[in-house]
Amino acid sequence: MDTLDTLVNMSTGPVEVSQRVLRAQLHPFVSPHHADFWSLYDDLSEKLKRIVKTRNDPVITHGSIRTAMDVAIMNAVEPGDKVLVLSNGYWGDLFGSIVTMYGGTPVILRETGRPLNVDKIEDLLKRERGFKAATCVHVETNNGILNPIDKISRLVKRHGLLFIVDTAMTAGCVDVRTDEWGIDFGITGSQKGLCALPGLGIVTVSEEGWKSMEARKTPLRAWYFNFRDWRKGMLTKPHGWKTGQPAFTLPSTLIYALHEALTEILDTGMEIFFQQHEVAGKAFRAGLRAGGLELANQYEDASVSTVTAILVPKELKETDIRKTLEAKYNIFIVGNIGELAGKSVRIGLMSPPQVRRSQVIGTLFAILCTMRDLGAKVDIEAGMGKAAEIYGCH
Repeated sequence: MDTLDTLVNMSTGPVEVSQRVLRAQLHPFVSPHHADFWSLYDDLSEKLKRIVKTRNDPVITHGSIRTAMDVAIMNAVEPGDKVLVLSNGYWGDLFGSIVTMYGGTPVILRETGRPLNVDKIEDLLKRERGFKAATCVHVETNNGILNPIDKISRLVKRHGLLFIVDTAMTAGCVDVRTDEWGIDFGITGSQKGLCALPGLGIVTVSEEGWKSMEARKTPLRAWYFNFRDWRKGMLTKPHGWKTGQPAFTLPSTLIYALHEALTEILDTGMEIFFQQHEVAGKAFRAGLRAGGLELANQYEDASVSTVTAILVPKELKETDIRKTLEAKYNIFIVGNIGELAGKSVRIGLMSPPQVRRSQVIGTLFAILCTMRDLGAKVDIEAGMGKAAEIYGCH
C-alpha cells in the first residue's frame, strides 16, 4: 500500500485539499518580487476580504495559525497591558500564555466544556476595569464549541476594548463577519477553513487596531514582524518600501495555492459552501450520536461543522482507534490536546473533499465499524440511517 496515494485525510488541519489547489502550487515559478505575482496577491487579498467580510487588507505571512496568534498579540499588547482572555479550552488558554510572554497581564474567564457565557463576561467587565483588549476563539478546536462572537463583540466594544479573535476553524467554511463584529485582529491560516496548504499565517487588522499600534507607549521589540513596517511595504500600493524594494520574500507557491482555494470557494458560492458544511456537520454528528457515541461538545446549538470531537469509549484507547481506522480503512484522523488529550479523537469537515457527501458518509461508517471492531457497543445501522435521513436519502 502506498500511503501517500490511499490515505484519506479527515484531520482538523492541515485539511485534505482539492486537486485544483494541488495543481495551483505547480504554477510556473513567478518571482515574488515580480509585478505579476503582486497582481495575483492583490486579487487574493480581495477574495479573502470578501470571504471574511472586511474592508481591510489582510497581513499574510509565512508560518501557521500559531504564528498568526503570536504576531497579533506581539503587535497589539504592550508590557503592562491588562487583557481579558475568554476561554473554553486549550486554544483559548493559549492566548493567555502568549499575552504573558509579551509582558501583558491576562485575566482568564474560563467556561470548561461550555460555550462562553455573555452574562458572566459582562459581570466581570463591570467588576474589573483597565482592560486594553479581549481575546477569544470563534471555535474551540479541542471540543468543537462555537462561541457567540457577535454577542461577545457587542459587549467588548461597548467597554472600549480591542477584540482579538481566532477564526481558524470558521473563516472560509462558516459565516465570519469581521467588520460587523468589530474584530480588530482576526487570526487564521491557510491550512484549515481556507482549504489550502499549510504554511501561511493570516491576520486582518481594523483601523482601530492600526491606531492602537501607532499609539504604543513602548517600542515594539520586533523587526521582521513589525506590522507598522509591513503596512508600508505590503499593504501600500505600489508594493515595496519607499526605496522601491519589496517588503520581503513571500512563498509564492503557497500564495498561488491559497488563491486557488479561495477562488474555488467563491466559484461554489459562499452561501452554498457554508450550507454544504452545515449539512455535513449535522449529518455526521447525528450519525455518531445515533450510533451510540458521545461527543465532547454536548451543546448542539453551539456546534460547528468544521470539527467534531468524539469521546473515547471507556473500554477503548484513543491510539487504537486512530491506528485501526488508518490500517483498515485508510482514514487519518487526529487525537486531542489539553484536558481532552487521550480522551477523544477529532475529525475535520472543512475543505471540498472533506465535506463531499460520500466522504462524510464513508468516514462515519468507518468510525462506527472501528469502534465495533475494538469492542465498543455501537449501532451502525442506526447511525448510518440517521445521517442518511438528514442528507435526505431514502
